[in-house]
Amino acid sequence: MNRTHLTLWLAGTCLCLLLSACSTSTPEITSLPLTQAVETGSADLTEPAVPPEYAEQAPAQAAAEGASTSATVGMDQGARLQVANARGDQITLTIPPMAISPTVDVSLATYDSAPLNPIAANFFPGIHLEPSGLHLRRPATLEIELVQPSESTPALLFQLVQPELALPLGEQNLEGSRLTAQVYHFSTLLAGKPTQAEAVSQAELAGNLPADPGGDWQYETDLTGGLNQWSQTLNSMGDSTGAESIINDAKERLKQDLVCLMTLGCTIVPIEPCGEYLEMILRYFQQATLLGFDEGSPEMQFLHDELTKRLNECTNRFQLEYDHSQIVDEGEFTNDIHVFGKVTFWAPIYGVFDIGNLQLEGNGAVDVTMTGQADECVMNGAGKNQVVISGQIVADDMGSPWLEITSTETWYSPFSATVTCEDYTQGIPIAALGATHPIRIPLQDGYVYEQPHSEGKGYYRWTLHVIHMW
Repeated sequence: MNRTHLTLWLAGTCLCLLLSACSTSTPEITSLPLTQAVETGSADLTEPAVPPEYAEQAPAQAAAEGASTSATVGMDQGARLQVANARGDQITLTIPPMAISPTVDVSLATYDSAPLNPIAANFFPGIHLEPSGLHLRRPATLEIELVQPSESTPALLFQLVQPELALPLGEQNLEGSRLTAQVYHFSTLLAGKPTQAEAVSQAELAGNLPADPGGDWQYETDLTGGLNQWSQTLNSMGDSTGAESIINDAKERLKQDLVCLMTLGCTIVPIEPCGEYLEMILRYFQQATLLGFDEGSPEMQFLHDELTKRLNECTNRFQLEYDHSQIVDEGEFTNDIHVFGKVTFWAPIYGVFDIGNLQLEGNGAVDVTMTGQADECVMNGAGKNQVVISGQIVADDMGSPWLEITSTETWYSPFSATVTCEDYTQGIPIAALGATHPIRIPLQDGYVYEQPHSEGKGYYRWTLHVIHMW
């Protein structure tokens, strides 16, 4: 599979893996319930902190005065909010499971007439989503069945950033009377038919908004997606020069973000990359593909490699929990040694062309403590054991999967120990030691494998945790 084919394949498959891969258990996404919200009055909601970029631009406008509906949404439960406005437009917002964490009350309120906005011809007066500024880990789907569909194009759904600034949603579609869009954060949304002059003016205002490389990536992707929509709109109006100028602005903004990602220290990669970081890489990848970045450019090559790497880390994902307890005589001391902690490892499948057993890889550090007693002296020490995990997934004669793991460990690296006697205290060196443990265990979450310690009392114990399997 060449790099271009990999691009298309990843774009088509990784959406379904994005957030289920970072779960600490193995939930069945399709079984998670959707609660049907009922039409109610306004809800008393507690708003989260609004990102500073949006707080500076928050529109001062009248509250939505029409019908409203609300629901409580959490990490493992989505919601479907449905309501009709005064015109009879049917509005449905479907929030998927794993989109919001922690649990929060959300509401959808309609406008009977459009709030102050820069698009003169509004064919849908709008809705307001609360808590305003709330970012979703997975996009919600907004569906509007229009009583009076737009009979001309362009017709766009906008996020009202300011009373004088409307930004098109980056992923939307109008077919007949049905308007659909992907919503990544809560705000005021309305629809209108911009003139060419309005499109040029709004695109210029959006392009002049401050860039924030390494900051709020959702703010940046919203802007880039909106600029791309303005470019398509101007192109449909016959203004190819204006469209090209805007698309170049969008590409330059995205390039700044990607350069930050590629620069050490500009963007911090989290220890656990399977949540928001993976979502960010995926959104940037989608936008770079949509904006036509050169496949051979450093930015596109980085996105290919980073997305492949993170999907591999987050798809077939496991943890090996260490719990070793040993009593060992060393010289005059009888030492009680305890090793504890977890090391994450995975079995890559993306970009792997060798047909055979899936290979295991991973590394990390676990904690080690040591206490010892000799006559009137006490020894205390603490440090780390460095671990490298390798191996493969195999099948037994019955076809059941097993993990053949090699745990290569460097003990006491680093380690600090102190001996305290009746009349003095002294630090002592503990030399690093190497150890290799072959471990063969069935692929079962929670399975415990134990070996006796060969030179003293105690045991080596490992517990397998299956975080995500595909």
